[in-house]
Amino acid sequence: MAKKGRPVKYDTKRIKQIAKDLDKYIQENKKYPTIEEFLLKNNLVKDTFYRLVKKDKELSDVLEKVRYTQIYFLVNGGLSGKLNSAFAKFILSAKHDFIETAGIQHSGNINIKGAINWK
Repeated sequence: MAKKGRPVKYDTKRIKQIAKDLDKYIQENKKYPTIEEFLLKNNLVKDTFYRLVKKDKELSDVLEKVRYTQIYFLVNGGLSGKLNSAFAKFILSAKHDFIETAGIQHSGNINIKGAINWK
């Protein structure tokens, strides 16, 4: 059975420290940074973390920096061949809402006269 007790209170000072630690984690991490790894290393719960992100602009900004770092890592790794490009594409679409589009160009001149035979 899980331990129950008073939930941990996060004051402004503690939230600012989490933001600073997350920023440090991004700077020191030489591989794909994940929120899950940061949370494990800092003994934080995901739900609590995202609740704090909603409350604090600085923490929210650092979280965006994590996402941008992930995108940068995936795009550069996929293009340089350090990562499997199909895997990088998959993660970009699954985690970062990237979509694949096909551009269709035409001159704008479409002649449909005589293209349809009516009986």
